Amino acid sequence: MHNTLKRYSVIALAAITLAACKTQPQTVKESADNFKARITQQNVDATMWFNTSAEAHYIFLQTYNYATERLNMAVTKSADGKPTAIIVDLDETVLDNSPYQLRRIVEGEGYSEGSWNEWVNSASAKALPGALEFALHCQNRGVEIFYISNRSEELLIPTLANLKNLGFPFADEDHVYLKVGDESDKSFRRERVESTYNVLLYLGDNLRDFREDFVERRADFGKDLTTQLSTEMFERYILFPNPMYGQWEVPYAAGDSEEEANKKASLIEQLSTEEGE
Repeated sequence: MHNTLKRYSVIALAAITLAACKTQPQTVKESADNFKARITQQNVDATMWFNTSAEAHYIFLQTYNYATERLNMAVTKSADGKPTAIIVDLDETVLDNSPYQLRRIVEGEGYSEGSWNEWVNSASAKALPGALEFALHCQNRGVEIFYISNRSEELLIPTLANLKNLGFPFADEDHVYLKVGDESDKSFRRERVESTYNVLLYLGDNLRDFREDFVERRADFGKDLTTQLSTEMFERYILFPNPMYGQWEVPYAAGDSEEEANKKASLIEQLSTEEGE
C-alpha cells in the first residue's frame, strides 16, 4: 500500500470520527453540503475494504486465477475458426480507482464528472491484483482482449496511457471501446466484438458487463435473473467484487437531497424488519 493511500485512509477515518462528534439533533435542518457529506460517509466502509483489506487483495488474485483456468479450458475447446477474444471491463475490474473514492470521502463530496475526469486524466490508477498477469497470459495464448468501459470517449487518450504505463497488452484504439454520449448500454460494443471474434469470457464488476438485462434491479434486486441465467454465467462470466458503486445501488441510488440521503437508511430498516419476521 502506497503512503498516499494510507494517508487518505487515515484522513477518512478521522473525518468519520469528527463527524460523529459533531452530530446535531435531528430537529436541526441540515444544509445541502451536510447531505453530501452523509452520502459519502455511507460509502466509507466499502471503500476502505476495497482499498486496504487483505480479503479484497486475495479475492482478486483468486478470481483472476479462476479466470485463467476458465480461459485455458475455453481455448482448448474453441474450434469454430474465428479468432478468440475476451471482453473485459476496466474500472474496478482491471484498474483500481479506490484512491479517487477515498479522496471524495475526505472532501465530503460524491462522484462528479469534473473530479472523475481529473482523476482519469492523471492516468495514475494502479492495476488490481492479478489483472496484468492474466492479461499477459491471454496474449501468450493468442487471445485478444477488448476493454469495454463506460468511461467517456473523451478520456480515451489518458485511459490508453494508463493501461500502457502498467504494461497491459492490446492498449490501443482498436481494443478499447469507451462510451459515446450518454449511452451506458454496452450491448452494441460487445456485439461489434462478437461479430468477428469467438468471445471466450466476459469479465466485469457489474452484471451489466455480461448482459443488459441486469439494468433493472427493482424486482428482487435482480437475483431471480442471476438464477435463471446461472448456467450460462458460470460458463462464461467472471464477476469481481465492487461494494463501492454499481447497478446494485439502483433501488436506493444516492443523490444530493435529504430524501436521497435517507434512502439507504430506510431500506436497511425495511430489510432488518423483514429478516426478523
